[in-house]
Amino acid sequence: MSFTELSTGAVALAALIVAIFAFARASRAVDYGIALQKWANEAADPVGKRQIADLAATVTELSDSYDSLLESHKKLRARIGMRAVREKRTNGQDDDLATTRDKVHLRQELRRRGQLP
Repeated sequence: MSFTELSTGAVALAALIVAIFAFARASRAVDYGIALQKWANEAADPVGKRQIADLAATVTELSDSYDSLLESHKKLRARIGMRAVREKRTNGQDDDLATTRDKVHLRQELRRRGQLP
C-alpha cells in the first residue's frame, strides 16, 4: 500500500464523514424550518377556530339565559302586581280608575263642576 492509496482512502473517508455530518445538519435545519413555519402560522392566527367556536357557544348560552331571566322577571312582576291589586281589594282600597264605580264617580264630579254635559 502506497502513500497515495492511503491518502485517497483517507480523503474518501473524510468526505464520507463530512457528507454524513452535512446530511444530519440539513435534516435538523429542515425540522427547524417546519417548526418555524408552524409557529408562524399559529402566531398569525392567535385565536384558533376551536376557541372561536367555544366563545360563540358560550355567548349563545348566555344570551339564552338572559332572555329566560327577562321572561321570568316579567312574570314575577305581573304576579306581584296582581297580588298587590288583590290585597287592595280585600282591604277595601279600590283606587283603580278603570273600575265602573270610579268612572261613574268621576263623571258625576265633572258634571257637578260643569266640565261634562
